[in-house]
Amino acid sequence: MNRFSFVILHYYTVEDTIECVNSILENIKSYKVSIVIVDNASKNNSYRILLSKFSDVDNIHIIKSEKNLGFANGNNLGYLYAKDKLKSDFICLLNNDTVINQYDFVDKCIDKFEESKYYILGPDIVSTVDYKHQNPHKFGVMDIKKINSLLIQLYIHGIFSYIGIELYINWLLKKIKELSKLKCDDYKSKDNLILHGSCLIFSPLYVNKYSGLCKKTFMYGEEEILFYICKKLNLKVEYYPEILIYHKEGSSTDSILVGSKRNKYLFYYKNKIQSTHALRKIIRMTKDKEVEKELL
Repeated sequence: MNRFSFVILHYYTVEDTIECVNSILENIKSYKVSIVIVDNASKNNSYRILLSKFSDVDNIHIIKSEKNLGFANGNNLGYLYAKDKLKSDFICLLNNDTVINQYDFVDKCIDKFEESKYYILGPDIVSTVDYKHQNPHKFGVMDIKKINSLLIQLYIHGIFSYIGIELYINWLLKKIKELSKLKCDDYKSKDNLILHGSCLIFSPLYVNKYSGLCKKTFMYGEEEILFYICKKLNLKVEYYPEILIYHKEGSSTDSILVGSKRNKYLFYYKNKIQSTHALRKIIRMTKDKEVEKELL
């Protein structure tokens, strides 16, 4: 039997994490799954609350990082635990602010793999805020010229935020979104798309070879980077709307973006710039071995 693990990255918002875990336990009963919760160095009491709540559940594993590793590397900590310790065949990276209400979620993931041999699968993701469908990801496909333009905008915006000038903030945000927006025609097909990062299912083809997400980011841009790496390596990425999750949009991000509006802007631009530089480097790569190193 295939081993299937969910990896849930936790940071502060313990109510969200408990609801996410309970949705798995209550709905997925036809298949024995493991759940790996990674506490990403939360400074409140939430790690102890999770231990108290789930320590007696034999298929739940709670691990704690001593430092905040960010989105990609925090998820990688749980991914490698599921891969190496639990010997998982399938690994689903799942945001803690999501809910699964589908009893055959795992069965459909496995059946779809038998049919299409995907490397990465993405479900239909419905926002509980506006009930819009978030998959496939609506931002991303870019070339070097667009990335350079985006970096210029990000640096300008970051400087304005640093010195406290917010006059052009909204205008620049609009320009940045326009630079990175996909046309509707770009995702008519259901494979080789940019998948939303709140739920990514990795098949044995991926798990057996790679160590998770690209390690070059702290937050933002992970989906686009994963898309370009898979595109260069011809790894099949597929959107599968017959599986579904609900996403409390922004809840997990809000737990990180604390403090004044200025500090939130600075956090965003610092990490967005870092991720965009990593993306530009990957797009410029021409050798498969060089690209593969980003996932090893």
